[in-house]
Amino acid sequence: AERIRDNLENISDTLRERRKSALIFKEGIVSRSFKHLKYNPDQGTCFRYSILVSPEKRDKIMVALRIQGIFCSRLYFPALHRLYACNREALPAAEYIADRILNFKVSSAIESEEINIINKVIDSLI
Repeated sequence: AERIRDNLENISDTLRERRKSALIFKEGIVSRSFKHLKYNPDQGTCFRYSILVSPEKRDKIMVALRIQGIFCSRLYFPALHRLYACNREALPAAEYIADRILNFKVSSAIESEEINIINKVIDSLI
């Protein structure tokens, strides 16, 4: 309970640091081989930063980045309507995103060297 209270007291600082890190991702990842998702630095928790890459290359990029020590994931894969079978009809936009999304955990500790590694890995595999 004490830890939760401490975290809540520092929530503004945490959000400010996460938003700053998300901007570092947005400005730092410059490969032309993917799309940034829309990002509003004044909203959200910035828990993760997401980009869209070629579905044929996404998993290779994810594995290569993890080998370099950079955690990323393909959250939302498969598309949630397929995973939970709550909607059996095709949802092309959800499936498009699910096949292409690559998520990076946003923390206050992002370093420019990590951004350089991300750019190099993406460029080498695209």
